[in-house]
Amino acid sequence: QQRQQRQQQQPQQQLQDEQQVKGLGAAARGDDSLGRWPRRTPGMRSPDVEALQRSSGVAPAVAQRAVPKATAEEGEDAALRAQRRAAEHRRRLASVEEATLAARHHQRFGRRDERLERFAFQRRRASLPSGTEHAGEARPRQPPVPATLEPIAPAPVDCIEQLLLGEIDPDAHGRLPPKPQPVPSTEEL
Repeated sequence: QQRQQRQQQQPQQQLQDEQQVKGLGAAARGDDSLGRWPRRTPGMRSPDVEALQRSSGVAPAVAQRAVPKATAEEGEDAALRAQRRAAEHRRRLASVEEATLAARHHQRFGRRDERLERFAFQRRRASLPSGTEHAGEARPRQPPVPATLEPIAPAPVDCIEQLLLGEIDPDAHGRLPPKPQPVPSTEEL
């Protein structure tokens, strides 16, 4: 029974605590209008607490605590501290929620994301011209070797054809390269 009473009183107590914090801030500003709830002063007790004390047999003198009277500055400081704590609590909850969402996303889409990253990496590597290394793998540069031979003059087209045909002989079971065909003009079509 006591548990049930406590569970019923917890939301009421939280609401009253919030009202008290708002009341302390309002008292510091000189504003007593808080809507329909009266402002609680430190000496006030709620009727629920008094009923609980009567039912549990606790003497009112023992249940009452000596609460020092708060000044307006202390009330304002308490309200500011409560606001800071609430903001910090919201930040913590947001970071926990963000981490939870990231973990769920990784659990659900982790393999897909890894495959996509590998694909993008391989595609970038394939698009690089051959002979170039990755940015992290720099090879030492060698000075260019001075050319001691005379540059070779370009051979005429017929000579290149003969050279290619000479490399492909019937004993190597190679076939002759196809002869280039003229490109059809658009007028003939």
